[in-house]
Amino acid sequence: MPNKPVPQEVTVDPKTTALLVLDLNCRCEDPKEPCYKLINPVAKFLDRARAANMFILYTAADRYKDTPEARMPAAFKQRPDEPRYFRRRSTSFTAARCSQCYNSAASRP
Repeated sequence: MPNKPVPQEVTVDPKTTALLVLDLNCRCEDPKEPCYKLINPVAKFLDRARAANMFILYTAADRYKDTPEARMPAAFKQRPDEPRYFRRRSTSFTAARCSQCYNSAASRP
């Protein structure tokens, strides 16, 4: 087994830090999916990120857009100010696109 990193406390600046939840849409609620094991740990981390006022952005493959699978897992408790981005291919999400999503969300009332 490879060396595991030692957990360390970190401080985040919510003005410059975002949490990206990549490709964990509601299909992961199915226990047969490998990503199922990630749901509860990610949900707990999302609570911590919200407590730190971090910007949270979810991504999913474009094929899920406008389908029942477009939603995020219920355990994530996605808020209206936490946008979803449906990417066309695995490399289509860039820092520039993240900034666009952040600026769009930041301008909401």
